[in-house]
Amino acid sequence: MNTYEKDKQMIYEAYQRLEGCIKGKKINKSGYADKRMNLIGKTDRVLFANIGFLTPDKERERIIHAGKDTYREYCKFIIGNEEADNLQLRSRMNKMLEKLSGIEAAELLHFRKSVRNGFQIEIDSILTDERWLEEMISEDVVTVIRRAMADGEGINCEANVSSEVTGQTEDPGPQDGKTTATSAGGKPEFATNTAHMTIYVDESARPNPGLFFEPDQPASQNVISYVICNGVVPDEKDISRENILEEGVFQTEDSDNLCYAVFEAFAKLMIKASVRHFTGILTIFTDAAGASEGWRKIRGLNYLADQFEDVRVVKIPREKNTYADKLGRKKAVVLVGKKQLDGKLAELQELDKMKREISFVKEYFPKPQIMIPALLEELKMMAGEEAEYEVC
Repeated sequence: MNTYEKDKQMIYEAYQRLEGCIKGKKINKSGYADKRMNLIGKTDRVLFANIGFLTPDKERERIIHAGKDTYREYCKFIIGNEEADNLQLRSRMNKMLEKLSGIEAAELLHFRKSVRNGFQIEIDSILTDERWLEEMISEDVVTVIRRAMADGEGINCEANVSSEVTGQTEDPGPQDGKTTATSAGGKPEFATNTAHMTIYVDESARPNPGLFFEPDQPASQNVISYVICNGVVPDEKDISRENILEEGVFQTEDSDNLCYAVFEAFAKLMIKASVRHFTGILTIFTDAAGASEGWRKIRGLNYLADQFEDVRVVKIPREKNTYADKLGRKKAVVLVGKKQLDGKLAELQELDKMKREISFVKEYFPKPQIMIPALLEELKMMAGEEAEYEVC
């Protein structure tokens, strides 16, 4: 079980314990049915709310607090009226708590990665303390954790924290079969008993071949080339046909800042890894200046990274990234409308037909520009002589 899953489980269990911290409120039995329907409606609005890495922070907070308010209302109802609870209502509420726990666990993982010793925070010790547990019903988990840490609680100061990979925050170290340590040579040290995936990525700005099809396209394009390898591949010399999972080239949005093109590439590559059902340690090697440190500032990338046990972006010299670079030089990327493409293909087909006809002509007239005019003159002369002969 990775950090995210552990946090999600602890938060869910904390919500269950919260039920005992809330005072019940008795209502008339005649109002049970209406109250249940009201609670189910509020629960479903939270369950059906679409949460993704592009969801604005305010909307995310609104959904979290709507869920907490609904759960508090539910607890008051069933504690004050024990006979009013039923399987349908309880099942809906548990699903909503699972969703809230997942959202808050993702927020917590992002918080862990943003603070020193973040993976040493003892969430369980905080959320089992009744003082902090009661705050959780009205505040999000990260806010509660921050307050507890400000009071000197929840941090295991004796934990052995590993060194960090370039651009990454600290990690629990070798427990759970992983490490983020860096060797003396600057290469990340990998554990062998954890699932790994390695990606080499290269970016380049070059003339846009799409201009041939559509003159109004940008003059240049940002192109990303990549190779995804199974397992630990700390040096591109270790890339082989046996460990390559996928390689390719794609175009990113036009931007003067290559870093943004690289960030877009990181997002696409994380999705590619996720589609392969990979959840282990993902290492991305790039020679883009600033990308290894700046990507953590992009909130959407952090949410994508939360799907993995760890994501490490490592800056390497350009000469150590030649495989992806050569791949990008071998291939062109052209984005063009179907109508324009069909028009150009028709022109090329017509041109190909003309080439075949010219080849046929050249079989008889090796120098057509000289020989054909001469032949026409000769034919005219012959026609003139024949006409003169007929008159005579």
